Amino acid sequence: YRLELSVNDQPPLLHVIGGKITTYRKLAEAALKLLHPYFPQMQPGRTRETSLPGGDLGGQTFDLWFKDFARANRGFEQAFLRRLARRYGTRTSKIIADATSEKDLGEDFGCGLTKREVAYLKSDEWAETATDVLWRRTKTGLHLKGDSARIADRIQACLDKS
Repeated sequence: YRLELSVNDQPPLLHVIGGKITTYRKLAEAALKLLHPYFPQMQPGRTRETSLPGGDLGGQTFDLWFKDFARANRGFEQAFLRRLARRYGTRTSKIIADATSEKDLGEDFGCGLTKREVAYLKSDEWAETATDVLWRRTKTGLHLKGDSARIADRIQACLDKS
């Protein structure tokens, strides 16, 4: 990424060029450092101490947290839970909520992507289209077999209803 600060404007204008999801914390820290002289009252960055959404594992490693999580949700296949947990971390609890097995999560659109997960993606991650769900949020589109256009239509219908 590249940061360019324009100081001719009031207030200063920061241009962010490029960047990757894997470097966003470093980018944010660098941006704050550049802006601090113009906003001295600005609080220091907290990215080192702040968990990502779903990353609040209570000081445990993912594997230890998952072991407890899977034990508490025995009605689900472990592989199914692991896929969700890798994607959503502790927020997986919100997706499965009161369900006791995969069947309780509604239609499976393929590769374990369920109606309940799609509803979560709409309500909590702003997914609006089947493309958002299949390619931007989950990458499930990479693994679908069969008529992907028909599957996308079913997902879109689900999004439109919820």
